[in-house]
Amino acid sequence: MLTSTIVSTAFDDDAAPPDHPPPCSSSLAPTPHFLRHLHVLPLSCGSTSSRDPHFMVKYLLNSCGFSEEEASKASKHLAHLRSTENPDAVLAFFRSQGIDGANLRKMISSRPTFLCCNVESNLTPKFQFLRDLGSSQSDLVHVIVRHPVVSFNVQRTLLLKLNVWENLFGSRELLLKNVRKWSWFL
Repeated sequence: MLTSTIVSTAFDDDAAPPDHPPPCSSSLAPTPHFLRHLHVLPLSCGSTSSRDPHFMVKYLLNSCGFSEEEASKASKHLAHLRSTENPDAVLAFFRSQGIDGANLRKMISSRPTFLCCNVESNLTPKFQFLRDLGSSQSDLVHVIVRHPVVSFNVQRTLLLKLNVWENLFGSRELLLKNVRKWSWFL
């Protein structure tokens, strides 16, 4: 359950009005008058969230089949995440593209930050770009699993590299044939 915080300025029935602050407590640093009447109220929404520092380890164990060691190592790169909403969307997208099981585990363990990608603005255009080149579904999976192509900018990196290699190979067909064999030059 996603938990966020709302600050309320409502006064308790027994609290003093703002023009008559309650006496200071015995703490070393007294609370400023205007903060004494603020209350923190939880607000819940419908997605999974946790303040548990190990929730991402548990998530990686359950959703990707990581070992404890793999999950612990990968979760360090995902410590800023407070919800599984985006990682769920990314995993669903990869699975819909034919990347699952050991291939998915390999990709996420080598680049845990893939789980932070935006599916619509980041992943979908890159997969579409590679499909538009003429890559088959199996070739696409093979290239993406072996090389972090999805971490590249399409216009500034992929397109430029592919244009250079296409000119060197002489045709797009030869380029794709070599991409299937050796994706390292992407």
